[in-house]
Amino acid sequence: VFESPDHKPEGWEQPGFDDSNWDTFHPPLRWAPGHTGAVRTTFDVKDKSAYKRLQIRGNVYKQRNLEFYLNGHLIAKVNNVPRQGVVDFQLTPFALKILKDGKNHLAVNAQHGKRFVNLSIRLEGVLKK
Repeated sequence: VFESPDHKPEGWEQPGFDDSNWDTFHPPLRWAPGHTGAVRTTFDVKDKSAYKRLQIRGNVYKQRNLEFYLNGHLIAKVNNVPRQGVVDFQLTPFALKILKDGKNHLAVNAQHGKRFVNLSIRLEGVLKK
């Protein structure tokens, strides 16, 4: 968690970034009002050809300026979160193109304003039938 977007370390969204000194947490994440949250995780894909698309779902109440990075590439931005805080949308084919077999890196940046909030997000793969 950073005081402002300007305080995030350069390259934080890249797979090779050393986050070994960052705190670990289990969702949902909470942080102080007016700050920026930057979270990173990895996940494994056995066969990317099994997926027909990727989508994002989550509860991001009172968040703004969300940025989603997959393997270091910006795959989505959400500037105006609906009032109820639920996001549920398909990603463009570009996201599926940069998904890879093996280890993948997901990084998410979010800002919020006046109150403590939760951040809980899932990247889902929709299988081909």
